[in-house]
Amino acid sequence: MSYYYVYKITDMKRKKYYIGSRTSEIPPDQDLGHIYFSSSTNKNFIEEQRTTPNQFTYEVIETFPTLRQALDYETDLIQQTNALNDENYYNGRTKLKFVSVNSRATKSTVLYLGELIRLARKERGFSQQELADRLGTSRMKINRIEAGNPKVSIGSVFEACFVLGIPLMGGDEKHIHNLSMLLSYMNKLIPDNIPSKNILFDDF
Repeated sequence: MSYYYVYKITDMKRKKYYIGSRTSEIPPDQDLGHIYFSSSTNKNFIEEQRTTPNQFTYEVIETFPTLRQALDYETDLIQQTNALNDENYYNGRTKLKFVSVNSRATKSTVLYLGELIRLARKERGFSQQELADRLGTSRMKINRIEAGNPKVSIGSVFEACFVLGIPLMGGDEKHIHNLSMLLSYMNKLIPDNIPSKNILFDDF
């Protein structure tokens, strides 16, 4: 039997929180805080739970009959609490400023790539959590990648493609090597510092 649940971890020392979801063959009250210590990518947060367990409390918010329901509820809860951006939650990372994506072509391309990753993941029989584990990241990030969120780092998207066998730039190592050599050659030809042009205007 599988258990699907959404949980909350409280760091009583720092008054910080973490919201997540979990699939387990073990009942939640025997799993959370005993065997499982969250899917956060914050290594210090995970390590402190193991070394100073009395610093944390664990709460099973709700259990669900299906994984899809648990993931949907987790997503809604994270959005409601703004956990990805609130510094009082371990769900988020350092806040970054992103360039707005306004181009229709760019949005379409990002959505297409996200859908391609989602289909490739399903074809290989991976859950979002399994792919996240292989990438060393969180399931929420995989969810954002597949949703075509342009704020996800390009490195994470490319790594997901590599793990799933989605060819990028042709997928041919020889082609990529040749392209790298060409770029290296071009960099030698182009000066590092481009002098600014001083434009003189004649007085009328």
